[in-house]
Amino acid sequence: MSYNEKQNLRSGGTGGYLLWCENTIPVKEDLNTESGRKTIGIDDDQLSEMSFVQMKKSSGNDASCLNLNHIIAPPILGIDPDDFIAKKSFSFSKIPASDSIKSPWEYLNLSSAKNTIFGIADQTVLDWGLSLKEVIL
Repeated sequence: MSYNEKQNLRSGGTGGYLLWCENTIPVKEDLNTESGRKTIGIDDDQLSEMSFVQMKKSSGNDASCLNLNHIIAPPILGIDPDDFIAKKSFSFSKIPASDSIKSPWEYLNLSSAKNTIFGIADQTVLDWGLSLKEVIL
C-alpha cells in the first residue's frame, strides 16, 4: 500500500476526507441536500457524489504545527458525530474503556454530568500545543 493510499484510509489522519474548507461567513444550508447545494451554487453534476461534514468553529489560537507557541485556547469544532461513527473515521491513540460505547465518537452524543464535557482532541495538539502530556480519561 502506497503512502497516498494510507493517508486516505478512514482510519488515517485525514479520516478519509480529501478536502477541508473554512469560510469567513457561516453556511447555514445543508450541503448534503440538493436545495442546499443549489442555494450556494455547487449544483454541478460532477459534484453530485460529494458529501459534506459541516462544523461550527469557535475562535481560538492556531493549534496546528505551524504555530510553535504554547496555546491556552485552541479553536473548538462543533460536529454531529454520526457521519464519523458510520464511516469509522480516524484512529485514536487513547480510548476510555466502556462496554456500551463502540466508537469514541459516541461520547459526543452523551449527556454531560458532574461537570464533564466530552470532547476529542488531536494527540499532537495535546502534547505540543497545550503541553498536556497525559490526559485523564
